[in-house]
Amino acid sequence: MKKITKIILIISLSIFVALIICAVDHELVSGVYESKLIIDYSNPLDEITHGATGFLYGLAEPNVPDGRALYAISPKVLSTRVPNGLQHPSGDIAKVSEYFFENGGENIIIYMQDIYPDWYYAYREDYLITMSHVIDTIIPINNSDKFIYQPFNEMNNGVWYGDFSQYDNRLKFYNAFKDAYNLIKVKTSGAPVGGPAYTDYNPDLIKEFLEYCIKNDCVPDVMIWHELFWYSTYGIRDNVKNYRNIEKSLGLDEIRIIIDEYGTFKDIGTPGKMLQYIASFEETNVEGCLAFWRLPNNMNDMVTNNNMPTSQWWLYEWYSEMQGLSYNVMKSNDTIPYFSAITTVDEKKATIICGGGDGKAKIDIIGLNLQKLFKDSKSIRYEVEYLDFEGLTAPSLGGTKLIIGQSKIINGNSLIKLDDISPSRAYRIKIYPTNESINANYYDKYDIARRYEAEEAYYENAYLRSHDQIRYASSGGGVNVNRSGFISFNVNASYDGLYALELAYISNPTIGNVRLNPRIKVYIDNHEETHVLPNTLTNESSNEYVITSYLTKGSHKLTLKYDYGEFTIDFIDMKYLSTGYTDYVKEYKTVPINSKNNNECFVVIPKSGYYSTNDNNIIEKINGVPLSQNVDKVFMEYGLNIITLKENLNELTFINAIDGESILYSIEYAENASNYVVQNSNSITGYYAKDVPTNYPINFNVYVKDNGYYAVNIIYSQCQTNGIHAYNVKLVERYSSILVNDVFFDTVYFANTYSNFNFSEKTIYVYLNSGNNTISFINNGDDVWNNLKPLLPNIAGIKIYDLK
Repeated sequence: MKKITKIILIISLSIFVALIICAVDHELVSGVYESKLIIDYSNPLDEITHGATGFLYGLAEPNVPDGRALYAISPKVLSTRVPNGLQHPSGDIAKVSEYFFENGGENIIIYMQDIYPDWYYAYREDYLITMSHVIDTIIPINNSDKFIYQPFNEMNNGVWYGDFSQYDNRLKFYNAFKDAYNLIKVKTSGAPVGGPAYTDYNPDLIKEFLEYCIKNDCVPDVMIWHELFWYSTYGIRDNVKNYRNIEKSLGLDEIRIIIDEYGTFKDIGTPGKMLQYIASFEETNVEGCLAFWRLPNNMNDMVTNNNMPTSQWWLYEWYSEMQGLSYNVMKSNDTIPYFSAITTVDEKKATIICGGGDGKAKIDIIGLNLQKLFKDSKSIRYEVEYLDFEGLTAPSLGGTKLIIGQSKIINGNSLIKLDDISPSRAYRIKIYPTNESINANYYDKYDIARRYEAEEAYYENAYLRSHDQIRYASSGGGVNVNRSGFISFNVNASYDGLYALELAYISNPTIGNVRLNPRIKVYIDNHEETHVLPNTLTNESSNEYVITSYLTKGSHKLTLKYDYGEFTIDFIDMKYLSTGYTDYVKEYKTVPINSKNNNECFVVIPKSGYYSTNDNNIIEKINGVPLSQNVDKVFMEYGLNIITLKENLNELTFINAIDGESILYSIEYAENASNYVVQNSNSITGYYAKDVPTNYPINFNVYVKDNGYYAVNIIYSQCQTNGIHAYNVKLVERYSSILVNDVFFDTVYFANTYSNFNFSEKTIYVYLNSGNNTISFINNGDDVWNNLKPLLPNIAGIKIYDLK
C-alpha cells in the first residue's frame, strides 16, 4: 500500500511539475495565470532610455534601408562587420556608419571575426595578425570615436578553443581575449572593447571571465552577451540583476551592458513579443540589438521595400515617442510571465505600451493623484490601439483603433480592462485627465479586422506546416497548397461594402536560380480572379497580399487555388473599408517626431504620387526638398516621408490627388539599353534591362517644361545573392552612379527585391533644366565585394514628378 501511495505521489508530483512547465512556456495559461499589471505612478524610475532600439546587421548599404526609417525612431546601437569582411556581402562599417550616425545613431559595435566567411568561424592561428590589419582599416573611418570593438563572438560554442566545460579550453579564450584587448587598446589609443559576447548568460562563466580580466588588466569596457532563447523575454531581468551582483562581489564599478543579439527566430517581427524585450531593457537600463536571423536589409524585419514600415517598426516608433520619466510596472505571482508594459507621463497624457498577455487583461493604475497632470481629475479618458503581426515583410500604415473609454479615479487610483487580448499584439493606451464625474466605468469598441487562420480552414492537396517549420510567430502554422490544391475560408461580412482581404503568405518557387512569383486563382463565392503573389525569397519569410472586394452582409466563401507555384497561407485578415467602391477615401496623418525637438513630423504613404493636404502653407520641406509656394498638391514617396514645418502643428492630413502631370519613361526607349532589355509582365513598363554590366551607361532623355526640382522615381528589380548561410540570406544590394546632364549626382544603392519579377522603387530629387535633360545610370565597379562582378539593378523605367 505504501508502495502504491508512493507511486501515486510521484505521478502527482510529475504532473504538477509538468503543468508548471507548460504554464511557464505559455502553453497552458487558462485558470493558472492571468493578464494583470499594476502601474504605479507614485514610483518614478529613470528617464526612459530607448536602449532596446539597436540592430545587428540591420543596415546593408547607405540608405538601404532608407535613413528616414532610422531617423524617426532614434536608434541607439548598431552591430555590424569590419571593412571588407567576408561573413556577409553587406553591412560594411565603412559604408553604413556615416548614415547611421546622421540619422541619430550613437554607437557601433564591430564584429571583428566577421572578416571571415564561415559560420561558425573556422579557427585561424594568425587571427591576431589579421585583427591588426583590420584595425588599420577601421581607424581612418569618420566617427571612429563612437566605435566599440568586439574581438570575439560566441566563443563559448567550443569551435575555436574546444569544449568550454573544460577549464583549460576556457583559459585559451581568456588569454586570447587579453591579447586582443591589448592590441586594440594600443593601436586605437584606448578605444572601448566589448566582451565576452557569449551565446547566452552563464553566471559561472561570466564571473570566471571577469576574475581573469581583473587579474590581467583587461576588463571589458562594455559587457556583452546574447539573449536568444524562449525564456529571454523575461529572463533578461534576472540575468542583469545577477550580473550586477557579480560586479559588486568583485569590487567593479557598473559596466555598460549591451546585449548585442536579442530575440528568437520566432519572436522578431511580432509586436507583442518584442514589447516584452523592450520592457526588460527599460527595467534593467541596458541596451540591445535585434538579432539577425533572416534578411540584412530591413532593420531586422522592421522595414519592407526599403522605406515602408512593418508593424514591428511602429512598435519601436511608439517607443521612441515616449519621453521623460518611466514608472514602475508590477506583476503579481499569478500574472502571465510574458505580460509586460512600459509607461511614461508627459505634459498632456500618460502612455502605457503593453503586450504578451492573453484573454482578458486588467491594468490597475495607482498613484495618479501624485502626478500634477492628474492631481485634481475625477476620471480618466483613455484610447487604446494595437499593432499585430501581419507578416514579416507586410507593410503597415500604423496602429488599429480598438477602444475609447472612461474610468473613475478613486483615491488616486483607476482601472483599465481589455477583452480578448492576443499575445502577438502590442497595445498602446493613451490616458488623459478629465474633470467629469461618471457613475460607472465604460468603453466603446471599434469594429476591427477579423482574422481567419489557415489551419482552421478546409483544404485539399495541401498540408499543414507547423509553427516550428515556419520559424516565425505564426499562431498555429500555415497551410501549404500543392499542385491542384486549394484552401477555402468561410468569412463573414458585418455590412454591405468594400473589404480588404489581406493574405499573409509564404512563397518561394524557383527554377534553377530564378525565383518566380506564384499565380493563384481566387474565388469569392462564384467570382473568379487571377492574382500573382510576389516571391518571399525564403520559405520562412512571409509577406502580405491584399485583395479588395465588395461583399454583401453575411457569409461568403473565399477559395485560394493553386495555378502556378506552391504557396503557404498563414491567415487572412478581413478589414471593412467603406460602403462602396467610389466613396472610399483614405486619409494619411502625420506623426510628430518628438525626440528631435523641432518642427518635424512624418507620414507614411502607400503609393508614390501627388497628395493634397489641409495646410500646404505650413510645410517648409518634404524629404529635405524645399516646397514651392502656393502649390495645391505635393509629391509624396511610397513609405516614410519626413516633413519639416515652419511652425508646430498637431497634425496634417493627406489624401490622394489627381496626377495628370507625371511622365513615365520606359527602359525600352533608353539609350544603350537594347542589348539587355527583356520583357516581363510584372513590370509597369512591360520591360526591364537585366544584369547590365560594369561601365555600361544607360541614358534616359527626359523633357521638362520649367527649371526646378523634380522627383525621379526609379522602378527596378534585382535578386542577387552570394554565399550560403545556415539561416541568414546573403543578399547583394546593387548600386549605380547617377549623372544628370553629364554631371555626377550621387551613388545610389538599391535594396534587393527578392526576385527579378518583384519590382520596387527608389526616389531621388534632382534639379532639371527647362527642355531636354539626360539622366544616366552606370555601375563603375568601384564597390567590389569578394571579387563579385558589380551589375546595375534591373531598371524598368523612371517616372518624373514635378515638385512645383
